[in-house]
Amino acid sequence: MIAMRGKCRLGAPLGALAALAALAACDDGDVANGPATMSKGEAAALADAEEMLDERPSPDAAEEVPPAEDGNE
Repeated sequence: MIAMRGKCRLGAPLGALAALAALAACDDGDVANGPATMSKGEAAALADAEEMLDERPSPDAAEEVPPAEDGNE
């Protein structure tokens, strides 16, 4: 057999590099705790939006328009 001289084995160094890259992709966990609390401005905007939606007529209460007669009956 022919001896492989001068050939570098990259398995272990590439594995270590992949492990370091995966570890660097981890965050500190703040995002996993959920969103922050709502500010006063956000609460006021949501209350205004809720009020506007409550004032809109429901689709069931809208007047039904009778179909136009085209004379092809």
